[in-house]
Amino acid sequence: MAFDGRFLCSRVGSESGKFVAGLKILHFLHVLGLKIYLFAVTFWVSLLLLFDLCGILWVITEITVRVCHGGGVGYSRGEEKLSFMCVF
Repeated sequence: MAFDGRFLCSRVGSESGKFVAGLKILHFLHVLGLKIYLFAVTFWVSLLLLFDLCGILWVITEITVRVCHGGGVGYSRGEEKLSFMCVF
């Protein structure tokens, strides 16, 4: 019985095709995971920056109210000292 190389080549070809397909799937999942991770990090960082911006605007508003209008909520109208202790 003679050795048939065609069967061996077709078998190796189908196995390497499965291997390449598996690599493509793994690559796709890896890229998808990175995109999800980057989206999550970007989302949380932007959310934190938004809260920081709101906090900064709140501090500026409170200082402006206390300096320009002679006090704020819970403070006497005559108190106009500009310090960070009176903000909280």
